Amino acid sequence: MLIEVGLLVAGALSLALGALSIPQWGRIPEARFFLMTTIGTSAWAFGVALFLAATSETTLVAAASAYYIAAALIALAAFLLGYTAYKQEAPRQSFVAWVSLPFFAWAVCLWLLPEVLLPGVSVGGQNTAELNPALYIWYIIYFALYYVVGVTLLYRSIARTRTKQRARMNYLFWAYASAGVIGMLYNLVLPGLGNYHLIWIGPLGLLVFVPIVYVAIMRYGLFDIRQTVARTLAYTGTLATLAGIYVVALTAISTWLLPDEVTSVQYNVNVVIMLCLVFAFQPIKRFFDSVTNQIFYRHQYHREQFYRQVSAALTKTTELHKLLNNMATLFATTLKSKGVVILVYRGDEMVASGKRRRSPVPLQDLRWLDERVKQARTLLIDRNEISLAGDNELERFLVSHRAQLVLPLKQADGILGYVFLDEHQSGRYMRRDREVLETVADELVIAIQNALSVEEIRELNETLQQRVNEATKELRLSNAQLRKLDEAKDEFISMASHQLRTPLTSIKGYVDMILEGDAGEITPMQRKFLTEAFVSSERMVHLINDFLNVSRLQTGTFAIDKRPVDLAKVVGQELDSLKISASGRDLAFRYKKPQSLPKLLLDEGKIRQVIMNFSDNALYYSRPGTEIKVSLEVEGEDVVLQVKDTGIGVPEEEQARLFTKFYRASNARKQRPDGTGVGLYLAKRVITEHGGSVVFSSVEGKGSTFGFRLPLERLRVRDDANQLDDKPDDK
Repeated sequence: MLIEVGLLVAGALSLALGALSIPQWGRIPEARFFLMTTIGTSAWAFGVALFLAATSETTLVAAASAYYIAAALIALAAFLLGYTAYKQEAPRQSFVAWVSLPFFAWAVCLWLLPEVLLPGVSVGGQNTAELNPALYIWYIIYFALYYVVGVTLLYRSIARTRTKQRARMNYLFWAYASAGVIGMLYNLVLPGLGNYHLIWIGPLGLLVFVPIVYVAIMRYGLFDIRQTVARTLAYTGTLATLAGIYVVALTAISTWLLPDEVTSVQYNVNVVIMLCLVFAFQPIKRFFDSVTNQIFYRHQYHREQFYRQVSAALTKTTELHKLLNNMATLFATTLKSKGVVILVYRGDEMVASGKRRRSPVPLQDLRWLDERVKQARTLLIDRNEISLAGDNELERFLVSHRAQLVLPLKQADGILGYVFLDEHQSGRYMRRDREVLETVADELVIAIQNALSVEEIRELNETLQQRVNEATKELRLSNAQLRKLDEAKDEFISMASHQLRTPLTSIKGYVDMILEGDAGEITPMQRKFLTEAFVSSERMVHLINDFLNVSRLQTGTFAIDKRPVDLAKVVGQELDSLKISASGRDLAFRYKKPQSLPKLLLDEGKIRQVIMNFSDNALYYSRPGTEIKVSLEVEGEDVVLQVKDTGIGVPEEEQARLFTKFYRASNARKQRPDGTGVGLYLAKRVITEHGGSVVFSSVEGKGSTFGFRLPLERLRVRDDANQLDDKPDDK
């Protein structure tokens, strides 16, 4: 019997604790879920008490169902409270509805079909219940998941809250964690193992839960008891007034107006009086609410709302004077101060802003105060406390500057500034006023530091802008000179290229004639030397052509002159011109000429350069004794040329930059240091100007494929119905 009484007391204490949170619903989002928790814990304790005291199977089943439903409600409430504390805002109703679905499913199942979870009970001696193992495991998973996640979110919310609110959340976390561990052990795990002898211990864990939460209420203001007292007095006054009016009115009417009337008339009069009192209830209650608010909340404000206003003011602007003025106005309005001024050091000067009708504190006085603050290491200077401590010097300082509170704005390397608050408008500053000032100090320091940094950046930007303007002017002059030099360079390259190309072409022609035997027999040694001379002159011609095209690109004179061209024939001619170079390197071209290919509108000279560039690169980078495969064919709607070699390839990480101007792959620079890096760039430009695209693939160490793809229908000669009838020719 003693255990049942203890359970009833624990449940009653929990319910009373939850009642304290009712007035806080509009201010603290967690309050309604805390009340839900206390309702669940109370029902849990009452259900366990009824389970232990039951003398019939019906009562036993109802009690067991009740406390299992209550436990499910506790898990849901813990999750919603933890989620709300972590998000620092009330959850959406749709979210609450979705996460509540499992609880309602368990509640309906346990109340309407208790035999599903409780297939059997035993009354007498020690009351026990038989559980459905499979369903009970799901119940444990539900409870553990919701409760553990809720407590975890509650723990994680501690780090996201302010100093004092962090202490509240810390107490709540330990209250939920300790009661949860006790409850899960004795009311989930042990009953699941068939042990109902100790189920009374779980609800008695509320005797741990209740004191911890009570300490959070009294010490850290978790819930405002004054509001409960004020509302209780308001309702008491309202009901007492209504009762007094009723008694006086009924007595007066019965004694003086209707002394001899029949009972039915007195009954009707009684009804009329009651109706009048019903209509009078709300006005009377509003009157008592106003009276109690004047008594208990004369200078009250909501901390969380104030913190939100502070955060909004600090993020509204980065201009220092506006920031300080906004904060001084907010402090003066909320804390009912007669005047507020915020002083901030900026180098060797001081910035002051606020709501005060007198001059700010001199700089030398602030330096003196710096030393006193560093010695005292105090968070807030209160004139009342200084007076009680007998510090006459500091008290005179505060009185001379009409300061009741001084909040030092501390940073890591010293004092950033101060907030001076004059006397309170109607009394004195409360403890909660001092606490909110200490709480927002760090946030204010960070905002001021940011504003000072932004101010420095603005000043630096102005200086830099002036320098940039001067440098820009100089650069414009330099650029104009460079453009003139660049134009002279392009003109020189163009002229030199034209002058060099004619004699080089002659040299190449005469060397070729000697190699062909037109000047008589030559020795193998002579052939070797002449071959090298031929290859070098040929390369010089190509290089000059490349430079000419680069010059045309720079000067804007690069143009494509399209004429009907037999592309298959052009490819064969270019490969024939490289026979001597190929044989000198022990290489050979294998080219299968297409049987029929229509003439295309192309710039023959530039296309020859592209083909020569791809073929010449294949010669230089292929291994001796191998073949270079050249193919020209129609693929779908395109004419495709591909030159495949078995050379050094291109590293994968460098392939994306290969067709940019003056770029060469690292392994190509090692094997052929004298390259220019303009050949592939020009090839891509030529093919792009023809409406085509470059073909490229490569594997480092195995070889590369270079070529192009030209649109057949776009470049086909429309009035040329003839197809090339040349037979395949392997070269």
